[in-house]
Amino acid sequence: MVTIEPLEPIVGDATVTRRARVHGSHGADAVSIEIPTALVGDVDDHSHLTGLGIWPAILAGTDLHVAAPVAPGHLGRVQRLLHVYRSWDPSLPLPTVSAEGERPSAADPGPGTAAYFSRGVDSMFEAALDTAARPPLTHLVFLDGIEPRHSPAVAAGEVEQATAAAALLGLPLVVVRTDAHALTGHARDWADVHGCVLAALATSLGGEVGEVVIPSTDSLATLVPYGSHPLLDPLLSTPTLTVRHGDLSAGRAGKVAALATQRPDLLPFLKVCYEEDRVDNCGRCGKCIITMAALMGADALDAATGFPDSVPIDELRAMRPAPFQSRQHWVDVVRLLDDTGRAPEVRDAILHALRRAARPDAKGWRRIIREKRAGIRPSLHPSWKDPARGIDWLHHTETVRVMDEGWSERLGHPLPPLPEDLRPR
Repeated sequence: MVTIEPLEPIVGDATVTRRARVHGSHGADAVSIEIPTALVGDVDDHSHLTGLGIWPAILAGTDLHVAAPVAPGHLGRVQRLLHVYRSWDPSLPLPTVSAEGERPSAADPGPGTAAYFSRGVDSMFEAALDTAARPPLTHLVFLDGIEPRHSPAVAAGEVEQATAAAALLGLPLVVVRTDAHALTGHARDWADVHGCVLAALATSLGGEVGEVVIPSTDSLATLVPYGSHPLLDPLLSTPTLTVRHGDLSAGRAGKVAALATQRPDLLPFLKVCYEEDRVDNCGRCGKCIITMAALMGADALDAATGFPDSVPIDELRAMRPAPFQSRQHWVDVVRLLDDTGRAPEVRDAILHALRRAARPDAKGWRRIIREKRAGIRPSLHPSWKDPARGIDWLHHTETVRVMDEGWSERLGHPLPPLPEDLRPR
């Protein structure tokens, strides 16, 4: 069993550090969250530890116990979250989650609404968004330490750049420092894990804020099973802190185009690259190239000074965009380029990469040849990549397999049982 035991918080002049000891995990044996005093809520509510412990328990194939009380009704909501996971992947060894009872919070929800702010396209769009779908933002939250590749100098530069961008938006930037990434490390695709971690870190807050927005990776057109999802994030809310999934009205290309036309002053601060330890963007990885292509479609690449001044066409043509969700983001960029008529060579290179993604790579072709020689009917469907990488790849592979071959590997797994509150009376 994975057990998370809260420790006495460390109270400093300007921050409070919430800590916990972790037993039975395959990852780190401790976790800490340093929170500015203004955003510290009820330190006796340990509901956030369930979200931090879910994936360590899944990876260990065991149950999860929080050695402290949680908010009333919290464990029932966690059970529904696990039901969503099991519906997406019936093979997951989902834990039973328990705690040392329930305890109503002595605090009231704060009046403010915060959003996570990393300077990426999603968080920049959410921070700049003027929408009636949620209360106006009062704070932006930067998570220092959530990206393990950053050296101390680069981490300090990230905070500096995020602070400057937040000032343009007229919002204060709050820095929360944590080592929560080490709880799972690289044992699971971070895309599966990050939603629970971000929601858990949100519910460790309080004070001036009563709601935290997790910016959405997806749009209404690309919403698929994924670690951060409108079905998942709100289920880790507590009575004093609401977790909200961000706006779904636009995809990556639409968000870039909206920022380029409505908030071009923010483009110099745009940072999407996590392939290298740097404050700006490498210009060669998939996230950089798709963002640069969208910026070219919006005639704004020159304004985004954190990127190189041109798209590397050869690298783009050699890419194999990953599952359906990612491929749809690339299709949206092609639509933007079609609408504007800009960068036809980039458009053609994207289409070439998409066609490559729908065919096996060299390893996949070798497998097909082996199967053919063994008398097995080889499959040419575009599921050549290992679905074990993450839930989104599993969804992609299974969907294509049902359409192409008429069967699913999930047939060997039973449907998940309904949570108690959904069963007929």
